Amino acid sequence: MKYPAAAWAWYLVGAGLAVLIGLTPVPLFLSPGDFPDQILDDAYMYVRYADHLLDGEGVCWNRGGPPTFGLTSLGYLAWVTLVRAVTPSDPFRTLVLAGFIPAFFTPVLLLQLAARHVWPTRTLSWALAAMWIGVLQGPLTEHLLLTHGFTGMETTFAVFGLALAIFALDTLTRKTGWSWAILAALATPLIFLLRPDLLPFPLAIAGARALCSSDPGHRRQGRRELAIAVLMLMLIAASCWVYFGVPVPLSFFAKSAGVYDDAIRAAYAGAAKHEFAAFTQRYLVLFVPAGLYALAVLLSSWRRTRPLDLGVVVGVAAFLMYHLFFVIPIMHYYQRFFMPALPALAWLAFRGVESAAASIVGGVSAVSRKRLTAAGIILALAITMRAVLPSEMLARILPTPLRPDGPGGWDTLNMIARLADQGAAARFDVRANYRVKWTQYWFRLDAFSDLPDDLVIATSEVGHVAALNPGKRIVDLSGLNDARLLLHGFDMNAMIERDAPDLIYLPHPDYASLNAALRDSEPFRAEYEIFDREHLGDVRFGLALRRSSEYYSRMRALITPDASTP
Repeated sequence: MKYPAAAWAWYLVGAGLAVLIGLTPVPLFLSPGDFPDQILDDAYMYVRYADHLLDGEGVCWNRGGPPTFGLTSLGYLAWVTLVRAVTPSDPFRTLVLAGFIPAFFTPVLLLQLAARHVWPTRTLSWALAAMWIGVLQGPLTEHLLLTHGFTGMETTFAVFGLALAIFALDTLTRKTGWSWAILAALATPLIFLLRPDLLPFPLAIAGARALCSSDPGHRRQGRRELAIAVLMLMLIAASCWVYFGVPVPLSFFAKSAGVYDDAIRAAYAGAAKHEFAAFTQRYLVLFVPAGLYALAVLLSSWRRTRPLDLGVVVGVAAFLMYHLFFVIPIMHYYQRFFMPALPALAWLAFRGVESAAASIVGGVSAVSRKRLTAAGIILALAITMRAVLPSEMLARILPTPLRPDGPGGWDTLNMIARLADQGAAARFDVRANYRVKWTQYWFRLDAFSDLPDDLVIATSEVGHVAALNPGKRIVDLSGLNDARLLLHGFDMNAMIERDAPDLIYLPHPDYASLNAALRDSEPFRAEYEIFDREHLGDVRFGLALRRSSEYYSRMRALITPDASTP
């Protein structure tokens, strides 16, 4: 099908806006000084696992240790390992690139999702798609790129991966035949590797096709896809069970299966609802049309609804409810647990806009259709101007009721330029960053890290400890990288006898029961000198030194003589 020149012009406008969103953080990479850091502590776990993979150690937390299913996303681990291979000397640069690259391409992929279908007039389709990207410019720039793109976590990779899966399934679910069924079913194991909590999407899409397609051939194809997908999922879960000893990441046992006790649940009570409210407010422009379209899908005859749409509706509902009611949202910053649903919400939102526009355009004359197209283009131009022009300029040219409340696109660029004056990734140093930002967490971690690599450290917050001690054995007291602790009741006596850590950073205060179990341990009280955080100054974690350690005197010399707890 040959599209008119105006359609291509609007596609270029939308693509240009998407690329502009992706390019906004680039000045941060080019500026002098220290890079403004928001890498989350847990992100450094991916670098540790990647280093072990590159050294032929397998997927393990400690060198020479057992295989460990400690990471939420094995797919992101593979991606980080690839990036790590070309950035071997700097864990920070590895994480920045690993998070930023998928974030950069996501707006372009969302544009493709937005204008995926042919409307009565293709020009209107691409004009509104460009407008849509313009509407999303603010949250995509400020939240996806500048926030999640620099946390180092798997969030942007999951967003891009789900967008790509929906894009592919939109084509594959139109086909019939065993080869197409296998290709569509592959989405399920790949999504499992991406993030197991995203599994409702491919399974619901296959189930909707099996049950709700109007064509018997497509229902039969859906049953094939669902059967193959379930078989593949069982095989990959069984493979993980054989290799790791568990079928899913340890974090799912800890945060969803009730392994963590009520004390931790109480510490994070209400956090999920608060984060969901913030996520909804930030992406209200998606939630309103997506919600209306989802309601229309559920109320209409399912045989008249596209199975992909019904599957995405069910997938979004299951995903959001799971994180709202069944997960302890530890490290819930920046709504990161809800962010992977973004492409599904964008798909439903634009499908709602598409349906409304198609019904309007299809019911009017050709002359009126041209007027509606012109109106859509004018509206797209207005939104695009709002997205890229400084708010001060808009305030001068727009009437008062239409003036923007927040910054425009170039204001965002100016903000980035100001941040760029403060730093650059090229000069980032993990040790220096610890001294600037993280000393209030781990007491003198940089000095303890200078001790030889046969020193054993135990801590519940492992990221920076791992980044500064790549060669040391680290015991994860939270159990997220230690199945022996997590699945066997956090037996502190067994941990001390087995691992004999020379240095213990006492667990995060939120782990009240874990702290109590450690302090109640007879070997801990007998063998360790304890330093509560109140005696160490302004720090979050106390520490303990094993008196029989060969490094005890060197460690004790780093602490004020009268700091120990009676």
